[in-house]
Amino acid sequence: MFRNYGNWFRSRCKNNARMEYLKSPDEIRQDNNIEAIFNTFDKDNSGSLDISEIFEMFIQNGMASSATETPYSEQKNEYGMHR
Repeated sequence: MFRNYGNWFRSRCKNNARMEYLKSPDEIRQDNNIEAIFNTFDKDNSGSLDISEIFEMFIQNGMASSATETPYSEQKNEYGMHR
C-alpha cells in the first residue's frame, strides 16, 4: 500500500502537520526554485502573472518573438475559433 515511510507519514498526518514538514528536501528545493522563477516574472508583485508578464516570460525563453506569434495564434478549429 505505502511505498515508503514518507508516503505513509504524509497520508497519516496531512491534515494535522504543516506542509513543509511533509516534504522531502528535494521537494522543498523544487518549490523554492519555482517560487524564485515566478517572482522573477511577477514584476508588480501581485501574486499572479498578467498577460504582459506571461508574454515577457515567453520572449525570454525563446517561445515567441512578436505579439502575433503567441503559442495559440496558429491553433484554430474548423470554425476559426482558437482552441
